[in-house]
Amino acid sequence: MTPSFFNGIIYYMDSNNIVVMKIGGSVITQKSRDRLVIRQKLLRDISRQIRQALDNRQHGLVLIHGAGSQGHHLALSYGLKNGTRRSARKLTGARVSTLVDQQLSMTMTDILTESELPVVPLHPSSLVYGKNGNIDSVFMDPICKALELGQIPMLHGDMMYDAKLGMSICSGDVLAAKLAKALRSSRILFATDTDGLYDRDPFQYSDATLIPKIRREEVLRSLITLGQSHHKDATEGMRGKVRSVLKVKNPRLKEVQIFNGTKARNYFLALSGRKFRSTRILS
Repeated sequence: MTPSFFNGIIYYMDSNNIVVMKIGGSVITQKSRDRLVIRQKLLRDISRQIRQALDNRQHGLVLIHGAGSQGHHLALSYGLKNGTRRSARKLTGARVSTLVDQQLSMTMTDILTESELPVVPLHPSSLVYGKNGNIDSVFMDPICKALELGQIPMLHGDMMYDAKLGMSICSGDVLAAKLAKALRSSRILFATDTDGLYDRDPFQYSDATLIPKIRREEVLRSLITLGQSHHKDATEGMRGKVRSVLKVKNPRLKEVQIFNGTKARNYFLALSGRKFRSTRILS
């Protein structure tokens, strides 16, 4: 089989109705902590809700999870945002960060498979190649083969080799948008630690109002009002999340839904296409 790469060109796949879902690091870990503290009970509740949703609806699912507390702490501590180049210290930080990301991925895999979800972990450090800190290409064959076999490929925020920067950060948010385009997905789901987008930062202003529905063009015009993360975050939190999705031109994308991932039932509702408290960004 000839290897297939996605580098801005639509990757054709004989499958439809694939949903890409990113579960934020602030959901799966206690992101205010510098060490890795995984919310195992919440993850077990989430896995049962995903299982129920997939039992009721037949569609493919790609999972992506954030780097979580320790991953972002390492990225900031070693100054990895601008790449490693040939710095021995930064390359050490990148290696340690990659190992931590993989450890989190394997723990999540163990928990999700307890609910008989056919999750297979795939590490972006081996599949994704960057250029100047941006995702340049993705080796798609393992992801598509997993979907073809009825499995759930799970990727994560990671480090990636970079043509210009040595190694750089592979944002899970950007990866979600890129994979949605490559897989011709019409929906991206973002599970975060808030109910969605607000007219102002809800962690700073008690009178912030949730925006239940908004057009893509309106979000682009109002990005300046979106807050950054209230935790340590190497990818700018909510502001970075929204920018990363909207910058990737995807004519097939109809909706980006942002919801509170700390409430397990929301995963069933989101995957089932039900109405609930969240923000829907419509193309």
